[in-house]
Amino acid sequence: MNRIGDVPEIQLISSQLRELQKTGAIQAWEAPCTRILTRRSAALYFITAVSEEMEALIWDTLKVHEGFGYQLNQYPDISSLRWCITFNNDPANS
Repeated sequence: MNRIGDVPEIQLISSQLRELQKTGAIQAWEAPCTRILTRRSAALYFITAVSEEMEALIWDTLKVHEGFGYQLNQYPDISSLRWCITFNNDPANS
């Protein structure tokens, strides 16, 4: 069992997002509340890509994770970034 805030899968995804930001694919990203989670499937990540062309690179990078999905952000009270990314096998996600 994972300890609260110590979820290797969440840390890996956050690391990948940081790397995508360093390489210029992501303009901004956020992962609210990940420090209090115990599983990846409960995490919400928000991103804004540098361009629409870069979105394909981002999706290709993250699709290796089980349950990967994305949709336009439906949670403006949580984040103002364009996309919401989840890893929970929700059919509403792409």
